[in-house]
Amino acid sequence: LACGMRPISNIVDITNYVMLEYGQPLHAFDYDKIRGKGIIVRRAAKGEAVVTLDGVERVLLEDILVIADTEGSVAIAGVMGGADSEVTQGTTSILLEAANFNPVSIHYTGRRLQLPSEACMRFERGIRPELTLPALKRATQLIVQLAGGEAAKGVVDVYPGKQDQEPILLSTGKVKTLLGVEFSLDQIVGALTSLGFDCKKGDSASEVWVAAPYWRSDIHLAVDLVEEVARIIGYDKIPATMLSQPLPRQNPEPVLSLKQKAGRLGVISKSKITSPR
Repeated sequence: LACGMRPISNIVDITNYVMLEYGQPLHAFDYDKIRGKGIIVRRAAKGEAVVTLDGVERVLLEDILVIADTEGSVAIAGVMGGADSEVTQGTTSILLEAANFNPVSIHYTGRRLQLPSEACMRFERGIRPELTLPALKRATQLIVQLAGGEAAKGVVDVYPGKQDQEPILLSTGKVKTLLGVEFSLDQIVGALTSLGFDCKKGDSASEVWVAAPYWRSDIHLAVDLVEEVARIIGYDKIPATMLSQPLPRQNPEPVLSLKQKAGRLGVISKSKITSPR
């Protein structure tokens, strides 16, 4: 309740809890309601419809990704599950899904269907694929511990385009260039290690290879690491200094100047004035 989610059942509450804990959405299907005892990830068929968990029947577009069984769709991928496979008080077997979807695809689906959800909000911002398996194991652990469940052995893992994140080379010189102040390599490594980054020595005494933890999907370049170093060591440690030379004179842009002047000559017509009632 404190996180803005209403309690539903042990199983659903556990998936929501793990989503808040790991940032990875999960979905639980009533396994006995899955026809063919397996799921298929595919694009929706023309005119295909699904009743979502909010009780609304939604007609899907052909480019929308769905989770389906052998007879039809049972969920809108990354957005919301279907009512036909919903976990209820009578559910005795569940199929637990943790997935990673293309952010652009999920953003498109949520907007076209006007169906915002907690899962959609997270997927459209991008989630590291490395979160999927730990979140699935965590949810399984809680279901066994709190809901009296018994876990089947093994995990069905389909990851065709696995991509390992490349480590980033960072040097004390790079940090000094961007921040204007010199920090030792030990200070840099200490700051990054405290945030869960894995640091290994580089080819020279002033370089370090840095691998971001799986939960940091926002780290891609050396400049991202420099930002973390500055934040942890403290912005107050960066002294205020004058520029080494004056700013170069900027010649005015004639077109921009003309647009600015035209903007100052604008008028408010009657159509833009709200008349009093």
